[in-house]
Amino acid sequence: MKTEVSVPDSVSVAAQELAAKLGVTLNELFAKAVSDLLERHQIQNQASSPDYEWKHLTGEQITARLNEVYDREPSELDPVIKQLQAKAIGAEEW
Repeated sequence: MKTEVSVPDSVSVAAQELAAKLGVTLNELFAKAVSDLLERHQIQNQASSPDYEWKHLTGEQITARLNEVYDREPSELDPVIKQLQAKAIGAEEW
């Protein structure tokens, strides 16, 4: 698709120099630059999603992170909640 854009002279000159240095056409350079920017933008949007941090992790990585948390924070119930929970369950025979 052919698209016309206007860029400042300094950007145009720098882009032409870089394209020559990389051995690509100016069209290829701009297409790659825009593609990279779009990809970065998509990754940033995903990263700002509340569950992105967990979705890309393996089970082992999630376990490791949870272990880090439980190394720093107590995992037992508050004594009052524990007592209320025991009363709510009641005595059961096994």
